[in-house]
Amino acid sequence: MKHLPNNDNQFYPTPRSLAFKCFDLLEDQYHGDSFILDPSAGKGDFFKHLIAYYEQKYRLYDRIRLKNLNAIEIDSNLRKILTSEDIKVIGDDFLQFDSIETYDLILMNPPFKDGDKHLLRAINFVINGEIICILNAETIKNPYTNTRKELINRLAELNADIKYEENAFESEDTERHTDVEVAIIHIKLVQDFNSIFDENYEKTNLDIDLNDGTEVKNNKEKLSISELIYEYQDYQKRIADTCTAMFKASYGCRNFFNIAILDPFQKYPNEPKIYDMHNIENAIRDANAKLKKQYWRIVLDRPEFKSKLTTDEVRTFDNLISRFSDMEFSQNNINVLYEYLLENGNNLFKNAIYNLFDEITSKLSWYPETGKNIYLYNGWKSNNGYKINKKFILIFRNAYSGKCFSYDWETKTRLEDIEKVFTYFNNGITPEISLSQSYIDWFENRRPNNYFENSLFKVRVYQKGTLHFYVKDEALLRRFNVYVGRERTWLPPDYAMKTYNECNTEEKRVIDEFEGEKQYTSNLNDPLLTNLNKSLLMIEAA
Repeated sequence: MKHLPNNDNQFYPTPRSLAFKCFDLLEDQYHGDSFILDPSAGKGDFFKHLIAYYEQKYRLYDRIRLKNLNAIEIDSNLRKILTSEDIKVIGDDFLQFDSIETYDLILMNPPFKDGDKHLLRAINFVINGEIICILNAETIKNPYTNTRKELINRLAELNADIKYEENAFESEDTERHTDVEVAIIHIKLVQDFNSIFDENYEKTNLDIDLNDGTEVKNNKEKLSISELIYEYQDYQKRIADTCTAMFKASYGCRNFFNIAILDPFQKYPNEPKIYDMHNIENAIRDANAKLKKQYWRIVLDRPEFKSKLTTDEVRTFDNLISRFSDMEFSQNNINVLYEYLLENGNNLFKNAIYNLFDEITSKLSWYPETGKNIYLYNGWKSNNGYKINKKFILIFRNAYSGKCFSYDWETKTRLEDIEKVFTYFNNGITPEISLSQSYIDWFENRRPNNYFENSLFKVRVYQKGTLHFYVKDEALLRRFNVYVGRERTWLPPDYAMKTYNECNTEEKRVIDEFEGEKQYTSNLNDPLLTNLNKSLLMIEAA
C-alpha cells in the first residue's frame, strides 16, 4: 500500500463511498471562506472526497478551496504528504492540540482505539458549525469506560444524529480493509451571539489600565521556549477576551461599530482587516493567525538558528515561516520544527560551503590574479580537481574605493558568511572577535595599516578593491578542501580515513597530488573531518 505511515495499526483511510454518506448528512454548504479541520487527517482523503462530493453534486469545484483546509496528523510521513498537497498542517497530536481557533466544519476519522477522546475534544472547536465523525460502533454501543459514558451524555445534550454502517471499510474503493461496524455521528452546533446578552444585560464595571502594555519590553532571545509558549498563550487569551468584551459592550449598537485587526508586527503594517460585530469568530481567527506568525518568526530568528547560516541560506530558511506559521505555536509543533531542521539543516549549509568554495576558486578573466587562489590536481574521478590555497583573493569593490574607505552591509555580510563556513570546520567554535567586527575596528581607527585580523584570518586590504585572505589554521582549510573534494568525487569517499599503505595505486596517486604522503598521514582520521555529518542546527528545546 502506498503512503503508509510509520506505524499503521490505526491507519484506515476513509473510502470515498463512506465519505459521501457522511456528506449527505451536512446541513450547510461550505465554500472558500469556510474553515474546515480534519484532526486525524492521514494523507488528506477526507478533504479530497469533500471536493469531489461538491464537484459531483453542484458541478462547482470552487465550493472548497484548499487554502482553508486545516489538518492535524501525528505521523511525520503523512504530514509531508499533506504539505505537498497544499493542505495547512497546524498540529501533530490532536489530543494535545490547544487553540482559540474555531472551525465551521470538522471531518473526523480518528483512530478507533480512542475515537471517543478525539470527538469530545473536537466539540470544543466548533461554535457555529458541524462535526462529522466516524467511530467504531462499539464506542457508542458499549460505553463501559467513563470517557465513553461522557461522550454518550454529550451527544444526547447536542441532539447528535447517529447512523450505523456495516462493512463500511469493505467496499471496492477501500484502501485498507476491516470488517468493523462504524457509527457515523453528525453534530450541528448553533450559537446565536445576539441571544447571549438580552435587554437585561448590564454594562460590566471594568478596571481599565490606560497603558497599552508596550512599556513592558522582553528580550525574546533570552526567553526559553517554554516561556515563549506561555507568553503566546497569554496573548491568545487576551485576544479572545478583547474581542468578546468588545462584542458584549456593543450590545444594542452593533451596527455602528466594526473590529479592525491590524498587523502590528510588520515593519510597515498592511491595511487592517475590518470585521463587523457579528463576525467575531473571524476577527479572533485573523488576530490569532498574525500572533502565530509572529511567534514562529521569533523562534526562527533566534541566534541558535540564524547565526549558523549564511546570508543566502537565511533567505531559504525564512521560507520555513510560511511552512510553519499555520501550525499552532506549541511544544509539540516546535518539536516537529526541530525534527525538520535536524533532517534538513546540513543540506542548507552544504549549499553555503559549495557557494563559498566556488566563489574562491572562480578564475575571473578580467582579474587573472584570482587564478592564484587554486591548486590544480588530477582527481580520483576527474582530471580537473582543485583546492584552495592558504592565501586567496576575493573582490570587495566597496571595501577600499579610491581614497574613500567604506563599511557597507554587503561587506559586512560577506565577511560574516566566510567566517561561518570556516567556523563549521572549526567544530562550531567562533572567534572572540568576529571578522566583520575586526574590519569595523580597523575602519574606525583610521586604518593604521592595510590589514585587519582575528584568530581565523589575516586580511590585507588593497585600494583596487580586493581583500587577500590568509588562513591562520591550515587544518581548517584542509578540512574545507577535503570536504568539497570528497563530495565532488575529486577525492575518494574514505579519504583521510585509512593509512597510506592501505590505499590502492590510484588512491595513492591522488594523495600524492593533493597533499603528499606526509601531510596525509599527519592528519589521518581527523575527528573534525570524519564527523562532519553532525547537524549544524541542533538546539535544546528548553
